[in-house]
Amino acid sequence: MFHVLRHTYASTQLEAGESIVSVSEWLGHASPQTTLKHYAHFMPGAGKRGLAAMDAWFDQEPSSGQDPQPNVPEKSLDVPQAPIEPGIRRSG
Repeated sequence: MFHVLRHTYASTQLEAGESIVSVSEWLGHASPQTTLKHYAHFMPGAGKRGLAAMDAWFDQEPSSGQDPQPNVPEKSLDVPQAPIEPGIRRSG
């Protein structure tokens, strides 16, 4: 009976869009990978929020003829760039 309640709790949280990291911590799993292995099928919207965010980002209208300024999370600005090796082209 306990495991049925635990499974119901986890699946309900994930279906509601709760973070897999949070659910993993609440269940006491060693890592989110353990939680994903058992409950990933309860995440039907996984990836859809990210896709919608990227669609919205690309749909930004340029203001006054300039390129739109992307809303880049501050944390991603702190990521060091790997050095470019000779002969390798970086796209973008």
